Amino acid sequence: MGLIAADPRHENIVPLGETEEVRERLFPDWDMELVTSADIRDVLVDAMQTANDDKHKQALSQLLHELDSGQLSSLNQA
Repeated sequence: MGLIAADPRHENIVPLGETEEVRERLFPDWDMELVTSADIRDVLVDAMQTANDDKHKQALSQLLHELDSGQLSSLNQA
């Protein structure tokens, strides 16, 4: 995570969790992609509609809730 945060090509990094060790990727079939702050909600909605796993849907739903409630308002600052 330190390497990604130090790389100037990465902006508005949102850690999904730092309290527990993650042994497998939550979304193993996803590739990394640059998503602008204007597109983040559409990307999350699309991902939630195509998710097959309840845990994935729950995580995406939480991200959407936090985005809509303003908790992730720093993502809109580009």
